[in-house]
Amino acid sequence: MTTDALYETAMRTALDEARIALDEGEMPYGTVIVTNDGAVVARAHDRVEGLNDPTRHAEFDVVRLAVDARGPDLSDCILVSTVEPCCMCSGAAWYAGITTAVFGLSMRETLDLAPDAMEEVFGPVDDTYAGMQRKMTAVSGVLGAECSALWSAYLDK
Repeated sequence: MTTDALYETAMRTALDEARIALDEGEMPYGTVIVTNDGAVVARAHDRVEGLNDPTRHAEFDVVRLAVDARGPDLSDCILVSTVEPCCMCSGAAWYAGITTAVFGLSMRETLDLAPDAMEEVFGPVDDTYAGMQRKMTAVSGVLGAECSALWSAYLDK
């Protein structure tokens, strides 16, 4: 499987999770962690509202689930999310050894669509890890139109 195909296949799983979030009254954030060969390790969607817990971001939860399933070293894995992870979530992924974050919409694109989508202080993934020895590579725009369509559905509710 090519890298592009792997990213798109994983993003389709993240989009499925985002649809679940939307159906549950959450913002449409969906995330999956896959191995470098495409095997799904864990998947999650936002549960911030349902659990009344500001840390229950899809990306943070998926790291927890993946660590529970495989242990604390996820260095052979890729984080794939419908939206660029915030600094809390990318930090969790980074501490677990993940070095690639793939997303459909950047934080800026998401905020342009839905200004209430994020309240936390954030910095793009590339900026967050620029000065660190171990980098996290950001790959943006994977199935971005589909991710954007979910935000339109959220805003139309």
